[in-house]
Amino acid sequence: MTGEMETLTQATNRLGAAGYEAQFLIRGDTVECHSCDCVVAAGQLTVDDTVRFEGMSDPGDESVLFALTAECGHRGTLTVTYGPDVSPEEIEIVSHLQTP
Repeated sequence: MTGEMETLTQATNRLGAAGYEAQFLIRGDTVECHSCDCVVAAGQLTVDDTVRFEGMSDPGDESVLFALTAECGHRGTLTVTYGPDVSPEEIEIVSHLQTP
């Protein structure tokens, strides 16, 4: 890279190539694994890596990409907003993610 910040697409592709192929989505106070359609509590997800994206001109573009391992055995990514647009559900989920 030439000193430019990695885009969300680039980070997702990089993590996918490293085996983080599942997509995780927040569903209320739980997280859904799209590989096996299981629903897990945030405490059942381990954060392996995080990539933060800052909105250069719009704070609404701020987000964090988490590389996660779930107790169901799948590894994948979860994208959440941060800053002024973060939802209460996202705050709750992120606060319970397990870090090694």
